[in-house]
Amino acid sequence: NKYHNTEHIIIHCMYSQKRGVQCCQWYRKALEELINQYQNPNIKQAIYSKQFESLKDVQLDEQVIHSLKNQKIHLMKGGFNGFLNKYRNSYPQIFENFQSHYWKYDMDSDIESGNLFSVGKWVHKFDC
Repeated sequence: NKYHNTEHIIIHCMYSQKRGVQCCQWYRKALEELINQYQNPNIKQAIYSKQFESLKDVQLDEQVIHSLKNQKIHLMKGGFNGFLNKYRNSYPQIFENFQSHYWKYDMDSDIESGNLFSVGKWVHKFDC
């Protein structure tokens, strides 16, 4: 219940191409089940789909429902990898406890495509 008052929910995975998108969909569906079950006057005891059985532990009231209805779900474009490569050099303080031994700096040579300079980027070693 501690995140119900959070207005913006940011979801990501490494690249936000599949898992992050799927998590956004799950989160949205979970919100719909919570809200629909709570607001249905014909339901005395909420019964959630098997996928969302754990929702029965969420304590609901009008204030929580109002907050959940106003949440905005965002998918981080490019995932954590894109975020890291865009902001690591400019804002290193937001990457507290960054463990570079899990990453490698990959020089992406584009000479064949006409670019004269190589562009480097951080790549997670387990995704290489």
